[in-house]
Amino acid sequence: MAFIPETLPRVVISREAKKNPRRASVHEVAIAETKISVLGEMRFIVTMAIRIMLFEPIVTFLAIFNGFTYGLVNCLAP
Repeated sequence: MAFIPETLPRVVISREAKKNPRRASVHEVAIAETKISVLGEMRFIVTMAIRIMLFEPIVTFLAIFNGFTYGLVNCLAP
């Protein structure tokens, strides 16, 4: 995890705007100047994960299937 680059759009845009101030648009500069709330971002990530689990059928099915197989492996393992 330490070597994976950041993918949060606000962070990526703000870094690019700081690197190349001449190429940055007004929108990018506004994003770069705003403070990022760590708790707000954590809340967004957790709620997005829960939304995906509830409203995406394939993700829900795979989570149930994964839990079932994990339970079988642990139940049947000596």
